[in-house]
Amino acid sequence: MNALARTRGPYKRVPWAAPERLRCSLLDLTNETCRWPIGDPGETGFYFCGTPSADLAAGQPYCPCHMREAGQ
Repeated sequence: MNALARTRGPYKRVPWAAPERLRCSLLDLTNETCRWPIGDPGETGFYFCGTPSADLAAGQPYCPCHMREAGQ
């Protein structure tokens, strides 16, 4: 969930990272897991968000947080 953090000056976006227990590899994804990619696919540590609140059948491939991010 992207939050806004107050620093000296304007607000800035703080990146959200999925808890480790939810993170998915490509082979772990289901119709209900968020498919938002996090990191560089060519690097170690790349994963998909994996939050179980997506609905691929309804055209929502991401969790609500990443759906908002994708709409920006």
